[in-house]
Amino acid sequence: MLLSTVPQPAQAYTQNTFVTLAKGIGYCIQATAGIDHRQPGIFSANQGWGAVYALTGDCKTGQVMQARIRIEVQIWDPNHKIWRIRAKYPEKDYVYVFGMTGSDAWGPTGPQVRVDYGELGYGYHRTKVDAQVYHFDARTGGYIWSGGILYSDNEWMG
Repeated sequence: MLLSTVPQPAQAYTQNTFVTLAKGIGYCIQATAGIDHRQPGIFSANQGWGAVYALTGDCKTGQVMQARIRIEVQIWDPNHKIWRIRAKYPEKDYVYVFGMTGSDAWGPTGPQVRVDYGELGYGYHRTKVDAQVYHFDARTGGYIWSGGILYSDNEWMG
């Protein structure tokens, strides 16, 4: 008897939320990265999303700071063993969406972006989020951008 296993699609989406990307005296930078794909019969869409948050140094309280974010939806190319960009927002390289972080009754807030990617075909997909916050750096005596890259988990679409 011959058996084979095929990856099963996620129920609706996958995301990593409030992951700490950078931390220093007086600041903590967190981000969210997620991806979804359309499935019949459930609320879903072909889109990737991300958000950036600035918090106090203990990573508990949101604070007002300037932030920037950009995202890419990527697909795994098994033949070349690399991730390829299928959609991104903003569409131009090295361009970001800028906004302010803060907090409300539900917790930290910050700039968010979404990109609709249409039909990508079979394979593993993920969202890459580049999230940064502009803050004072005591070592340089000036303001700098800090943050990092966060990926959603891989989602099988087929």
